[in-house]
Amino acid sequence: MTSFLTKIIVYPIIILISNYLSAEINYPYLYQILFVGVMLAASVHLIEWPLLKPGFLLTTTILEFLVAFSVIYFIQFLLPGSYVSLIGTSIASTTLIVVQFLCNRYILYDNLTKKSN
Repeated sequence: MTSFLTKIIVYPIIILISNYLSAEINYPYLYQILFVGVMLAASVHLIEWPLLKPGFLLTTTILEFLVAFSVIYFIQFLLPGSYVSLIGTSIASTTLIVVQFLCNRYILYDNLTKKSN
């Protein structure tokens, strides 16, 4: 549950930073950034929950990237005035997944360390 709450906080922040730093991403309203962040957090968490096990870190990361890419790109059609190009989607989803990979790696190895003690 802590992982999901962290995603709900971190993902909108990453989308917000990407929105301001890249001309390829344009969400004109803050609620759109929050909506995209929460949708990303929910969809990535649903992928992570059954698959995140030792030995599946790379597979989980690849699937999370594909889901994040799809959500960021296709959700723009639901939000009026928003625009996200394929390059912007690639940049944002890569940034998200790098952060997610580090979190997943910490979760896996922290749990393995606790179980061995």
